[in-house]
Amino acid sequence: LLTGYLTVYVNKKAENRAIKEDVAVLTRLAEEIKTSLADKSWDRQRHWEMKRDAIILMVQSLGLASDALMNTAYFFRNSGGRQGGDSVVGETLKLSRNYRRKVSRFNHKRFEASLLSGKELGDAMVTVHISMSKIALAALSANPYDRMEDDILRLKSEIDCVRTLAKRELGVESDGLA
Repeated sequence: LLTGYLTVYVNKKAENRAIKEDVAVLTRLAEEIKTSLADKSWDRQRHWEMKRDAIILMVQSLGLASDALMNTAYFFRNSGGRQGGDSVVGETLKLSRNYRRKVSRFNHKRFEASLLSGKELGDAMVTVHISMSKIALAALSANPYDRMEDDILRLKSEIDCVRTLAKRELGVESDGLA
C-alpha cells in the first residue's frame, strides 16, 4: 500500500514540476514575443515620425522658395528687372541670390524627404526642383520676367501636386489643410 502511495505521490510531483517548467518556458516565450512586438511598434512609430518631419520640412522649404520666387517675379514685373539703374540691378541680384538659396535649401530637404517617402512624391519633388532651377537660370537673363511667366504658372501646378502627394503620404485629408 505504501509503495503504491509513494508511486502515485512521486508521479504527481513529477507531473507538477513538469507543468511548472512548461509554464516558465511559456511565460518567457510570451515575454519575448511581447518585447519583440513592442520593439517593432516603436521602430514603425519612429520611422513615421522621421517621415512626417522630413516631409513637413520639405514642404516648408518649398513654400519659402515659392515665396522668394514670387517676390523676385513681382520685382521683375514692376521694375523692368535688369533694365533699370544700379539700384535695380543690385536689388535684382539680391532677390535672385535669395531665390537660389531657397531653391538649394528645398533641394536638400527634398532629398531627405525622398529617403522616407514614396516614389510618386519623390518624382513630383524632382520635377519641382528642376522647374525651380530652370526659373533661377531664367532670372539671370536680360528680360527675365518674360521668360519666367509661363514657367511660374507651370511650377504652381507642380507645387500643388507635391502638396497633395505630401498630404496623402502623411494620411491627411486634403480638405483638412489649406
